[in-house]
Order: sequence, then structure tokens, then C-alpha cells
Amino acid sequence: MEITIIETAGFKSAFKAMRLPLRSSNKSDSNFFIVSNLFYRKISSNSTIYLGDQDAALMKKLINAGDEHSKALRGIEAYLEITAPLYWWIEADTYKIGCDCLSSSSSMHCELKGLKDEELQKEKGKICGNYEYTKIIKINYQAARRLYFQRRFHRLPEWRYLCRYLLENLPYFEELCIDALPNNNTE
Repeated sequence: MEITIIETAGFKSAFKAMRLPLRSSNKSDSNFFIVSNLFYRKISSNSTIYLGDQDAALMKKLINAGDEHSKALRGIEAYLEITAPLYWWIEADTYKIGCDCLSSSSSMHCELKGLKDEELQKEKGKICGNYEYTKIIKINYQAARRLYFQRRFHRLPEWRYLCRYLLENLPYFEELCIDALPNNNTE
């Protein structure tokens, strides 16, 4: 399995939205920049974010109150390129809410080009579960958080790898989505 973050987006909008119900935008202490700086988390090739303590505390409070209160997490999205075996993609189909496939590789346009009708059907039937597909997916942080907690100890190593990758590579994923739970045990 190979995973690459193409981009993350929506931090600024999500933090603004989270403060709308109580009209507390004046308490926001996060900063968004269009420059690279080693002291801030890199979001994409040309922008960074500094997550303020007050904003982080409010987001964690909303997360602990449940999905209906942490809806701002749905505004933070990660675009990932994932190459994985067909057997994994079949299982990954479970996660449709908050996760969209933007495009995928195709055996019909590459390996089976030129075949049609029964011949194409026969050859596609021979593709086994180890065949690797590459897809570009968009997943919001709320869906990624759910996926993480449901699959981090799964028997299939691809799930554990994906969970570890999200935790170690998505900007502020650990601080917002994992550390939010009081007495959280990630073992």
C-alpha cells in the first residue's frame, strides 16, 4: 500500500465555522499564512497554519460532545492518492460517508485495452484480489477520525498502516482528532 497526501484544505473555514454559533470569532487564536515557516504546520506547498490553544481547546470540546457538535471537522479535508490491492478497496467501500473517490486507475484502459464483450468480461474475471488500484480520494477529518478508531487495530496490515499514516502525516490530525478524548488510550 502506498499513500501520498496531495493536499489538505478547509482549516480556515472550519475554524471560522466552529465559532459562529456563539459569535466568538474574536477569540480565535489560530493563524493562516501563505509562506513556509518551520514553526508552523505545513498544510500544502504554499500555505501553513498555526493552531492556537483556544481554537484547539474549543474543537476538542466540540469533538467530545459528539459528531453533531464537531461538524466543523467535516470542513477540513485531505486529498490522498492511495495504491492498494483490490481486496482492500472492497473493504474500504464501507467508508462512503465523508469519503469520495475522485478518480481511479482502470484495468480496462490499460491492461485490457482493445478487448470487448465476452472477451473483456472473461479477462476482467481473472483479475485477482492482489491487483493494485490507485485512487484519489477526498476524506474529511471527521470521517478519517471515525475510520482511525474503527480500524487502528484491524487484523489486516493495510488498515493499521493507513491509520498510522493519517496519525503521523495529516496536519493537526493527532492534536484535533485523537488527543480530543479525555484519557485516550491509543494502544
